[in-house]
Amino acid sequence: MRKPIRFLPVLGLVVASTTLVGPPAFAVPITYTETDTATGSLNGVAFTDANIVLTMNNNTTNVTGGPTLFDNVGTVTVQVGAGAPVTFTDSRLQGLALHLHPVQQNSSDPATKQSAFNSKAGAVTVPALTTAVFVAEKE
Repeated sequence: MRKPIRFLPVLGLVVASTTLVGPPAFAVPITYTETDTATGSLNGVAFTDANIVLTMNNNTTNVTGGPTLFDNVGTVTVQVGAGAPVTFTDSRLQGLALHLHPVQQNSSDPATKQSAFNSKAGAVTVPALTTAVFVAEKE
């Protein structure tokens, strides 16, 4: 004859095991955006009172440090709304296979189509008052 299982001890064991194990951790997308007006130069090209936007898309698995100071290393997109084309060069971009987003490649705006990426130099060039999105080729 089987011994009856008491409900409360089994329930207590289930609750204790779920609270001790806890849920799994997941990385979630995160976007950092900084917008400002600035005067200065970028790669020797001067600008005055230009609107600038710095954007980085990443995920929370890359966040290190804490609790008050942390790092999330990633690729930053820089947009400067100035009068001359802007070239941004970063050695970490060298060798990447980036190209102008297909929607912008087919844009009716000729200035947008002039945006370019030089993989050998790791340089992005964007015409004045233009926002360009570069995407990585699928492997």
